Amino acid sequence: MRRILTLAQLVAWLLCAAAAVAQPAKDGNAVGTATSGTTVTLSATTTANPEIVFVGAAVIATGSTQPNLSIAGCSLSWLALGTPQKYTPASKGTAVYAWYATAASNLSACTVTVTSDQTIQSGSTAFCSFSGQNTSNPFDPNATTTPPTTLTNITSTSSTVVVPLSTNLAHDTMVAIAGQTNANMGGTTASSGATLCSGQTTNGALNFSNIYITYKTFTTPQTAFNIGLLASQNWWVLYGTALTADAPAGRSRIIQ
Repeated sequence: MRRILTLAQLVAWLLCAAAAVAQPAKDGNAVGTATSGTTVTLSATTTANPEIVFVGAAVIATGSTQPNLSIAGCSLSWLALGTPQKYTPASKGTAVYAWYATAASNLSACTVTVTSDQTIQSGSTAFCSFSGQNTSNPFDPNATTTPPTTLTNITSTSSTVVVPLSTNLAHDTMVAIAGQTNANMGGTTASSGATLCSGQTTNGALNFSNIYITYKTFTTPQTAFNIGLLASQNWWVLYGTALTADAPAGRSRIIQ
């Protein structure tokens, strides 16, 4: 026997269905800094699981050799987010890297260590985590965000430093990681509509290293949305991607 819903029941069902899909939400954030040695560390804590966690690093070496960076910590398997970028502005060896990992359980003040193969004169790291993504397919499948879009060696000094991202799915959270190794960018803020998750500027003996992570949530697919920072100066490197709570066509949606 077929059941006929009343109007009130139908409205309630539709509201519940709409509420069941929410964008991935920001959870933890942390920063690290170093002006000597070969490592930059931060303490990471999250309150939900599973989560996708991001770390960005900007490092200036004491000499002109471009440093190679690696990451370890929190018993996580870290993957590169885009292509690492190394360059030498003003005869300084510098590098900007970004990584991500899946944390299946809560992190409790565990240490994330970024290691350089060159001595550090200025190093900055930033951590940001998100919960509520589709655990089977956490990233939006749009080709411009998976693998991440990377913009390098931005030489203009405009007031915005952004990466344009496009998405296929509705309930997404865009994430941008921006690094710079040239000037004091302390006090940098997120681009229009975005929110700053974490950021660090470190004053070294020769110059400043800067790393910032911003994010923006959506309920509809986007075309070339600009996300990043409101910041002048040049030599920025940006990484952009998008987490999703939705499932690609033909796949099931699993949220935990």
